[in-house]
Amino acid sequence: MLAKTWMRTIVAGVALLVSAASAQAALIAQQDFDSNYTPAAWTVDLTDAGLYAPQSAQFTTWGSAGGNVAFTNGGLSWGWNTGLTLEAGTVYTVTVAFGERADLASPGCNYNLRGSLSGSTDNFANAIYTDGSGLTVGSFIDHSLVLNTQTDPSLVGKSLWVEVDSRTQTSYDNFRVYSQAVPEPSALALLAVGLAGLFAYAWKKRK
Repeated sequence: MLAKTWMRTIVAGVALLVSAASAQAALIAQQDFDSNYTPAAWTVDLTDAGLYAPQSAQFTTWGSAGGNVAFTNGGLSWGWNTGLTLEAGTVYTVTVAFGERADLASPGCNYNLRGSLSGSTDNFANAIYTDGSGLTVGSFIDHSLVLNTQTDPSLVGKSLWVEVDSRTQTSYDNFRVYSQAVPEPSALALLAVGLAGLFAYAWKKRK
């Protein structure tokens, strides 16, 4: 009976360890310019940027199922105040769908995705630049950047803004932010030591 109790404890401990190490990322913020669209959360130069509904001659697929997408022409940007404050011990993944219209006379995308802190365009925590490699004309492709407050504690407590811009006309859709808690190394180590002790005890009892 005692052996069974210890075995259940060991199994539960292993499940806890695996769960802590493989926690799933959760979607915590999204803007898709349709049902999930809050105009007041965006900063955009509307002189040569805005929203439109793609036609079949422009895109065959895009980031969300139908509806509007955003666009910019050379040098302009869309900025999203996510309303999120970065917490300790967390990995944040910012993902945006970028698209290149099939009906442009001179296709070719060069675009940026940035994670900006506290609304400052001069305070980027992370950024990616791409020349459009891997992008199929007439469709969208996801690009992501990662902010890790575990490895960079200076990010904790900052407000997260997301900014996109391009040198050519580019379309954007389905802005998402995911979060995933990162287990403290000390906590995982302590749990592993405890499990090792339980295994040793169970092995000794069997003998």
